[in-house]
Amino acid sequence: MRAHDTPAVSVLYVDGDADRRRAVVGNLAGTPHETETQTVETAAAARDRVSDPADRPDCVLLATDRADATGVESVELVREADATVPIVVGTDDRAGVAPAALDAGATDVVEWSDGVGRRLAARRAVAAARQFRAETGRSADARVATLFENTSDAIVEARVEGDRAHVVRVNESFSEVFGYDAEEMVGRDLDEVIHSPDRRDIGREYNQRVAAGESFEAEGARMTADGPREFLMQSVRVGDGSDRAYFVYTDITERKQREKVLRMMHDATREMMLAETKADVADQTVATGVNVLGLPQTTVFLVEGDVLEPAATTAIEGVDPIPLDRESEPGELYTTGETGTCTLPGPDDATVLAVPLGAHGVLTAGPLPADSVDRTTLQVAELLATNVVSALDRAEREDLLREREAELKEQRDRFAALFENVPDPAVSYVFDASGTMQVRAVNSAFEDVMGYDEATVVGEDLDEFIIPPAQAREAADFNEELMAGNSLHTEVRRETANGVQDFLLHGVPVALGERSVFGFAIYTDTTEQKERERQLRRQNERLDEFAGIVSHDLRNPLTVARGHCDLLAAEYEHESLEDLEWALDRMEALIDDVLTLARKGKSVEDPEPVRFDRVVRSAWAGCDTPRSDLVLAEAFPPVLADGERLRALFENLFRNAMEHAVTDERDGVTVTVQQHPRGFAVADDGPGIDQADVDVVFEQGYTTAADGTGFGLAIVEDIVEAHDWSVCIDEAADGARFVFSGVEWCDPEQVGEDVGRPV
Repeated sequence: MRAHDTPAVSVLYVDGDADRRRAVVGNLAGTPHETETQTVETAAAARDRVSDPADRPDCVLLATDRADATGVESVELVREADATVPIVVGTDDRAGVAPAALDAGATDVVEWSDGVGRRLAARRAVAAARQFRAETGRSADARVATLFENTSDAIVEARVEGDRAHVVRVNESFSEVFGYDAEEMVGRDLDEVIHSPDRRDIGREYNQRVAAGESFEAEGARMTADGPREFLMQSVRVGDGSDRAYFVYTDITERKQREKVLRMMHDATREMMLAETKADVADQTVATGVNVLGLPQTTVFLVEGDVLEPAATTAIEGVDPIPLDRESEPGELYTTGETGTCTLPGPDDATVLAVPLGAHGVLTAGPLPADSVDRTTLQVAELLATNVVSALDRAEREDLLREREAELKEQRDRFAALFENVPDPAVSYVFDASGTMQVRAVNSAFEDVMGYDEATVVGEDLDEFIIPPAQAREAADFNEELMAGNSLHTEVRRETANGVQDFLLHGVPVALGERSVFGFAIYTDTTEQKERERQLRRQNERLDEFAGIVSHDLRNPLTVARGHCDLLAAEYEHESLEDLEWALDRMEALIDDVLTLARKGKSVEDPEPVRFDRVVRSAWAGCDTPRSDLVLAEAFPPVLADGERLRALFENLFRNAMEHAVTDERDGVTVTVQQHPRGFAVADDGPGIDQADVDVVFEQGYTTAADGTGFGLAIVEDIVEAHDWSVCIDEAADGARFVFSGVEWCDPEQVGEDVGRPV
């Protein structure tokens, strides 16, 4: 039979095991004494409960299976909160736990490895609680009475009848918080004192709920002697059947203000994060700063070069820029990155709070009352600054993104203009999943040359329009190369509006060296070049044929004639024989020059680096150069040329110099080979070339020498043209000077020692 002659005792049960917790709570409820059981899972939570005078239990039942320091710490945590409350420890290992637990402050340790043990532990805990209650004389009412006099919260004890609450007494904290005299409050209608007229109906409603036996809490405004403030009100009934109740008021004005500030900060931060520029962020910041800091002058300074430039301010007369150095107080705080107070230069030299905004600048707010700042204002300012830095960082990134987007647009526009104005047909392509080259865009040149407008080919397979059937396999291979990220530079044949033509294909994937589905193909028309090459091949074939005729059909009769001339000279002496021998020599020289002209006139298709100086000296050694000298004015690098033909060029130049400059009246000639940036020059100190002959000296058959053939300089000109060089006569020179341009010199380190050996 449960005893009801004493008030219920309270037991706080501490256990992290949910199943065991349910079982032990049942055991506590099954004891013969009325018990209020509360549960928590950790010793830390139990410590907080025991620390609260209004909520302290009469006993703590603590479950632990640890004989180590962890189990002992649980007892110590609770004991630190209250030195008198009983602590009963329930454990499966009493022998291991009891010594340390009792030393730590436990009242009792019970073995509860089975249901019997748990019931015993529950009875021990209730017994300890009843004894503690008896010894201290505490009851729920006694605890409230203790709290009434010792809490910082304002408490009113009132008699509640219907919807009215008349004051019985108030504690000292009520007088301090509300500002009303405690004696004058006794007997008054509580709602008429602390509720404004428009809110008294709310107070009446609360009174009715209390009269009905309800305990609750609510937030709202109450009138104090200094004006309205925000409170958390808690109502507590004294007991069943009593008309007494306690109203506990906790001042939450500052908390509400903080919440309001945080809401304003949240809204302002959202707006700042939507700002597009740093100037917009600064405007939002000063507007927010005035509201949340309660200071009239807020300024955002942003770094501009070597000054802090005011980007936005609420100062009526404006603010001047501040040098960004340690001589100015705001500059010093920006440099150190520390929050502090400083003097803001101006007419009043006001003291302000300065908060650095990272690398962006400084936020100032003021003027400060009494030249100081309270902790709350400081915290709000630093929180605002943190949000402003985030917004400025974002605005800065947005600025960079806009600049980058503008640059990309400009690049796209330039590329589009370049793509459209490329003189060669150009295609922008993409490979689909099947590897088909689809057209994304074509330029005007493509439309003109290939004969298809953009609307016709975009989105279609390019190969179906321009690939001749014979090149289909080759085109597929090229597509594989392009998809693999390899560029192409190759000769191809493609279908055009005018039939199949030759092109140089430049295939450029967007991503080189890796798989790439996007790219560009540019077709340079080489049809005319190919036709010229075919013409050159036909010309060279005819020259070879002509050289064969000259070599065979003319030399054979000449050889026969020379043989008969030698026989006649052996049997007869006649002056006509000398003229005949001269004529035969003349014919042989002409045949040699014609052969050289035919063979050396071919184009040079595969030039190679040759040692220039070696070729020159070899040519000189192969010529008859009586009483003459060769001078190489400097060390020459290798030259890209056909070595045999280059030697023939110099041989003909040297022979020309000998024929025109070496006479009976003149001992010899000096031939000088010189280098200039685009080529070389060959000069002699002979009589030179007459002004009237400058334009005809390279013509075939032209000569001023008595025994010249007129082919020497013509051969020189043909060899020059075969190399795609040019030659001219320096008319200002004292002697004959031939200037050769368009020559390509080579790096000596890239040429082997055996290159350019005498030929």
